[in-house]
Amino acid sequence: MKSFLKKIIHKFSYAFQGLIHGLMHDRSIQIQAVIGFVVICIGFYFHFCIQEWVIVVSMILLVIASEFANSVIEEICDTLYPDYDERAKKIKDYAAAFVLLVSFIAAIVGIYILKGYIV
Repeated sequence: MKSFLKKIIHKFSYAFQGLIHGLMHDRSIQIQAVIGFVVICIGFYFHFCIQEWVIVVSMILLVIASEFANSVIEEICDTLYPDYDERAKKIKDYAAAFVLLVSFIAAIVGIYILKGYIV
């Protein structure tokens, strides 16, 4: 039982290492984390109800997770194509578009929630 628990903890340690590395070294992830922090502060200011918190935190985590995925794709492309390559550009553009669309969804949801407090 102990070895099973150690294996699980060990596997989670890799995930936390990646999380910390991304937050410390990736500018795009840092920007999304700061925006998420600002949104959380706004939620405390307006006293969001529990359902709003669940939605807002889910949106924040979805945007940050998509930014992590985008960074992974960029790293892979940069490794496979150290020089400029049109294929790598296309892949990176698609990944960036994914983050943009997820961010739009999160913004729409956030505006919908906030309109109940501002209007």
